[in-house]
Amino acid sequence: MSSKPFMRSAFKEPSAHREPSAYREPSAYREPSAYREPSIDKVGLTRPRNLQPDGISLSRLNLNLLPSLKALLDTRSVTDAAKLLCVTQPTMSRNLAQLRESLCDPILVRSCNRTELSDLARDIHPQVNRLVVEAATIFENASFDPQTTSRHFRIAGSYAIVEKVMPQVLCDLRQQAPNLTFDIELLSEHVIEKLHRGEIDLAIGYSGLPPAGLRSQEVMRCRLACMMSVDHPLAKRIFTIEELKDYPHLMQKAGCGMSAQVKAFYERIGIVPRMSISSLAAAKTIVAGSDYICFHAPIREAIEEGLVIRQIPDDIVEVDHRIVWPEYWNANRSHRWLRDYLFQSVCRTLEDNTEVGHVVVSRQTRIDKTVKYCK
Repeated sequence: MSSKPFMRSAFKEPSAHREPSAYREPSAYREPSAYREPSIDKVGLTRPRNLQPDGISLSRLNLNLLPSLKALLDTRSVTDAAKLLCVTQPTMSRNLAQLRESLCDPILVRSCNRTELSDLARDIHPQVNRLVVEAATIFENASFDPQTTSRHFRIAGSYAIVEKVMPQVLCDLRQQAPNLTFDIELLSEHVIEKLHRGEIDLAIGYSGLPPAGLRSQEVMRCRLACMMSVDHPLAKRIFTIEELKDYPHLMQKAGCGMSAQVKAFYERIGIVPRMSISSLAAAKTIVAGSDYICFHAPIREAIEEGLVIRQIPDDIVEVDHRIVWPEYWNANRSHRWLRDYLFQSVCRTLEDNTEVGHVVVSRQTRIDKTVKYCK
């Protein structure tokens, strides 16, 4: 009889003892979403969902990583970014790791055996370009001197600019600004995207007004003409627009606004080109050896290569050629000095070698002059 009460009380006592609510509090305490949300996965590449940036103190940001971020966005390669900034590859890899942690984003991702920018990296690329250039401008403008300033510029130009103008200009720049370095390439159909992404700092030979975010300056304007072989049936007689439809057409893609202007003209007169090609040299060779017709700006060298330039009958299509640059470069003294130098050099070249159909437009005047054209 005495054992039953003893066993019941002994059994209930522990259950009353395991009740301390203070012990269970930490389960509710480990809830700081601000701490858990920025966490990333094991390899540090996954951007968290529902990230709520509440504002970060500027003192907590490592602004020394900005040049590395720009280099990585521009080159899409740790190795190339390291070479661009003259640091070791392990150093750039550490910088990338810090940037991934700060932005909670991979920045560089592998896709089909090549490295691409993440969605976030593509979105912030123009902002990073603007930020780095404007920050550098503050210090560069205070002490700019062409003889001592070091700066790397990437320039894209039309065939005529790259082949006929830039060689002598680069030789002269070696004397005027010995510490400037350059990458020169031909204009492509992606020139606007490259300017926005910061892959090109200046484009020469673009036609048409550029979109928002870009500045431009007109260098010259000319009338579109017909380029054909000297042996073409229409080469030595008057012809009409309707007769142009009887022959195959080749469209030389300038990869910029000029190509769009030519395409629009073809659509307006009802002609569909049978061939398109990027290389002007190849286009001239094909036209010289066949009955193809090519609408193009008048060029003097065509006459020396078995070609003739004829006026387009009953129609006037004006083509302008511009220097174009991203808006964030506008106040930078080194960039402004370079584009002024290039503008003057191109104008001198055009004035010394006046080509039929070209009109040089000075910086101070608007487009209100009578445009010349070949006859």
